Amino acid sequence: MLRCFEKASRYGRNRSSGTTGRIMSLFVLRIRRDMMFATTHAGGIPHMTIEVDQWRSIMGRFVTGVNVVTTVDKNGNPVGLTANAFSSVSLEPPLLLICADRKSETLKSLLGTKRFCVNILCEEQDLLARTFASKTADKFLDVPYHMGTFGMPILDGCIASVEVELVESYEVADHYILVGRGLMLHNDGALPTMPLAFFSGRFHKLSA
Repeated sequence: MLRCFEKASRYGRNRSSGTTGRIMSLFVLRIRRDMMFATTHAGGIPHMTIEVDQWRSIMGRFVTGVNVVTTVDKNGNPVGLTANAFSSVSLEPPLLLICADRKSETLKSLLGTKRFCVNILCEEQDLLARTFASKTADKFLDVPYHMGTFGMPILDGCIASVEVELVESYEVADHYILVGRGLMLHNDGALPTMPLAFFSGRFHKLSA
């Protein structure tokens, strides 16, 4: 476990600039320090071995929304992935973050293009979430979308979409944390339907 945080704490492994970069770097270093302290100063406190399935089960009990993160590859083709690890980071400047599996085929495009769009799904778009969570070659086949102001694919019918530019990226264990600054908001000013929710490994409709 400690090796994971050691990798994340190396400044050469992140893209840091400005105050946010320094704060995130200090945050990762703080995690590393605390992990080291816990390892060497356990004081007889019993430790349990947490298996992957156990961790996934417990984390899955936190209800989240569901997003499809889209960008374009080096040839300009639209690509994307489903993500529920998403959060607002700051209001001024407007920052958000997503987490992406380092094995994701889309990750290379996210890091290379340095721009992406977070599409917040409505409860009727569970099939869309499943499609972008799969390893389907062309996830955009028969998916209605249009290109945004900053050239990012915007999925039609979403509750809202946010085009962002990548300002920070951190490799932490088996995922990357990507921090983006908002460039353009897309919505119709109203909530046409309820958001799609994810709980205990399944998609749920809040209106049900």
